[in-house]
Amino acid sequence: MAGEARINPRAIGASFVDAAREAGLNAKTIYGGEHKNMYLLETTGCGVAFYDYDNDGWLDIFLVNGWRLEGFPQGQEPTSHLFL
Repeated sequence: MAGEARINPRAIGASFVDAAREAGLNAKTIYGGEHKNMYLLETTGCGVAFYDYDNDGWLDIFLVNGWRLEGFPQGQEPTSHLFL
């Protein structure tokens, strides 16, 4: 974006590694229809909360999954996930 300051992470001694899959953060997120959203309700997406669920001093992640108005076959329903 114009006028936006960019910081090179290497210039400040930082590096970033995508460790989501290794950490188990690989659940499929569902919100609305498979290929299109027909209703406003389907466009709102899902939610996430960062909080210390187990009171160990580390933030835990709760990923709220969505739904489809037409539903899912039994046993294939999306679930929410708590990562400690």
